Amino acid sequence: MLSEEMQFAMAVAQIVSAVAVSLGLFIAIATIIYNVNTARKVHTSVFLGESRFDVDYKKGLSTMRRIHESNKSFRSYMYPSNGQADLTDEEKTEKREIIYCLGFYERMAVSVKRKTYDETMIKEVFYSSVVNNYQIALPLIQAIREKENINTYFKEYEWLATRWKDCPLKDKSPWYKFW
Repeated sequence: MLSEEMQFAMAVAQIVSAVAVSLGLFIAIATIIYNVNTARKVHTSVFLGESRFDVDYKKGLSTMRRIHESNKSFRSYMYPSNGQADLTDEEKTEKREIIYCLGFYERMAVSVKRKTYDETMIKEVFYSSVVNNYQIALPLIQAIREKENINTYFKEYEWLATRWKDCPLKDKSPWYKFW
């Protein structure tokens, strides 16, 4: 039989051992979470860098703005007017460019929703573009859904634009500026 002091020492050793294992587990979990967040930010940075050189996105954005400023109906890209049976070659190109731009936003929204990209970083760069262009392109999106009879086209883009519109960017001064 062990002495009382020896039993006490063994109990303390077991408690210290359990605390050490628990602390190690906590540190491992914290490290994994930190690494996942860092990887997400790196992945987002790569996306932001590459998106600057996406010529098709830039064309679609430019086309969308140009058509918006001309007051031409975006619905006409799904329902040609003036007795036209189909779109002209120029209109087909414009529609393709706009659809690419909308697809770009859709892919970005899916990546934000699935937490592949860091939402804060994406929002700081694309907030105005996502929210404003959604409002501009909404008639086209609705016409696509109506004509195809599928209500899920650009649903993730709609989710992101609505989410960001409901919670706009905050105009915060940096923490290091206190004068």
